[in-house]
Amino acid sequence: MQTIQFGGLFHLRAGYCIKLALLLTSALPFVYLYLYKSFHKEQHRGISFGDQGPSSTKPNDTKEIIVPPPAGPLLTMFTTWPANDREHTVRNNTLKNWAKLKPHVRPVFFSCNMKEANDIIQHGWEVLPVSKTAALGVPVLKYMFLDAIRRFKSNFYAYSNGDILFDEGLINTLRTVVSAYFPPTNPILITGQRTNVQNVTAAEATKMERLSTIAKQRGKLFITLAEDYFITDSTFPWGKIPGIVIGRPAYDNWLVLNSCKHDHTVIDATATILAAHQTTKVGNYEGTTRRSTNFNFGLLYGLYRTVKYTAGSTSCAPLVSNRNETGIYISRRTRFSRSCYHFYRLFGNRTKLDSVPASKNK
Repeated sequence: MQTIQFGGLFHLRAGYCIKLALLLTSALPFVYLYLYKSFHKEQHRGISFGDQGPSSTKPNDTKEIIVPPPAGPLLTMFTTWPANDREHTVRNNTLKNWAKLKPHVRPVFFSCNMKEANDIIQHGWEVLPVSKTAALGVPVLKYMFLDAIRRFKSNFYAYSNGDILFDEGLINTLRTVVSAYFPPTNPILITGQRTNVQNVTAAEATKMERLSTIAKQRGKLFITLAEDYFITDSTFPWGKIPGIVIGRPAYDNWLVLNSCKHDHTVIDATATILAAHQTTKVGNYEGTTRRSTNFNFGLLYGLYRTVKYTAGSTSCAPLVSNRNETGIYISRRTRFSRSCYHFYRLFGNRTKLDSVPASKNK
């Protein structure tokens, strides 16, 4: 048998070379399988959080956590707050209150801080990383919705401020919306006024009946221009919404105004959804005291110039929810406040609730 010399270092017979080549070739599939499993194990190990706040995140941070949507509850509701927020009582009340709404509501918290995320998970919440920020680190609303819709499956998706508490009226109202008929081509937007309640305790926040009682006893309905939660279905065109940020003025009224303009199904659920705002010494206009308070105004002015924000109040929603002796029902609004006149002169009241007659109740 012929001998082959390699650089004068050692000798190998040609037959041995052939056998070695065959051995290496047969081992390649096993090596590939090992590397493949190792790579995907790293990819699906969990959500990766940075040590910094939301301002350090990038738009591509969510790519590794997108999985096929599981079967879900009635509503996926999410919020966030700064990692250095000192209102611990308020935040703990919210964590416990939203957890009480399970399994009908899936509570989700957006954060990029590992320590904070672990604490949130202990309260029975899901956690997602913030994928897009603006205005010195404030989450952009549209990406919160898009990330939640991609990650979870439910009938509705909602953003709410982190100091808002809900009772079972939220669940019952959404059940009514599901059972009613709305034009399938019209995306749904549900919002409402909040009720300001001073000094809510942990016991009051976690007992739904008690929460409703104290809201009636010492709560006060806030102005129609203040909208602290937004509930939409998955067809809502979040991809086309500008990059407005949460917790700053203007985004809420513009969102309602724009939805009415595009003939979406816009419902004012003030009468059936209790949104109890935990009022502290900071007061009821906290959004106007934060950094970059005019970010949304500047963004929307650059896109639309003049915006009639008063026409985006809850009182301008074409549909309303109410209660009677048989339960919750939804009807067309028969009277509009003076602030809505400008909007309806321009666009008209086109949104309709098909097959449901206008309410005769006063």
